[in-house]
Amino acid sequence: MLPLLANADTTENLLNQQIYDGNNFANGWSGTNDHNHGNNIAAGVDGEYIENSISLQNDAGLSKGVINNGFTSTAGADIWFWNQIEQNVEITQTLVDDNGNVTTQTKTINNDGCYYCTHTDSIIIGNNSQEDYDITVRYTFNENSNSISHYGADLKSPTLFIDYDPVVMSAVTQNAITEVSNDIQEIEIEEFVYEQPVIEEVVVEEIVVETIEETISLEEEQFIEETIVLSSEVLEPEVAEEVNEEIVVEEVYEEILAEAPIEQTEEISNEEETIEETEGDTNIDESNSDIVTEETETNNESGVLKPN
Repeated sequence: MLPLLANADTTENLLNQQIYDGNNFANGWSGTNDHNHGNNIAAGVDGEYIENSISLQNDAGLSKGVINNGFTSTAGADIWFWNQIEQNVEITQTLVDDNGNVTTQTKTINNDGCYYCTHTDSIIIGNNSQEDYDITVRYTFNENSNSISHYGADLKSPTLFIDYDPVVMSAVTQNAITEVSNDIQEIEIEEFVYEQPVIEEVVVEEIVVETIEETISLEEEQFIEETIVLSSEVLEPEVAEEVNEEIVVEEVYEEILAEAPIEQTEEISNEEETIEETEGDTNIDESNSDIVTEETETNNESGVLKPN
């Protein structure tokens, strides 16, 4: 239950920084781990511890009313894990109220190889009706070598701080707040676990396009010239006679043509001479006619008529 702290204040460090006086414990410190590096540093040995206790009324100066408001107790220390041995340091707070009720909380600090890093742990006490609380802070050293020598962590600067509300409420108000606080149910927040989605692999089949090359051969048409010889035996008698007659006619015609060109040539030359002579006479007659026409026109212009 969370304390209702309207105006929180914080105490000073309630643990004395001097742990040892030589080989002895000092300033309220006690325990089994007496190995040290001076009065302020504990040299841890496996299975051993150091501790100190305080009272909220006597050492912190808190009144019952302030204690009843609730408070937060925070313990801590600077720790150095100086070797690689697997080990840890436990910080334990034990709170005992004036009725003997015990509240304990432990935090384990594992070997982080850090040089005097500060580690803390807090415990919360809500509204209550107690007169006082005794708080014990213990530091326990654990390491796996199980040696009786110092192989545990080094520890210094132990701390204990109390956060509290200094405003004291009346008993009636305090009781009312306590009743309401008891009626409030703690809400549990379910941890969300992220589940990695399963992605199915999509197989893409490659489409193979096969190119089929067909060779188209163009065959040249071969024209074969054939000579058909008709045998005279195949022909009918009438056809044979007609063929023979045609052959005789052709022979006679060829003989005539062989003799005809000479005579035709002579006739053509005679015709050409006659045509030339006729054309010459025609030209003379035309020229004479032109002369007669010119003379007639001349006489007409002079007014002399020429008898025909």
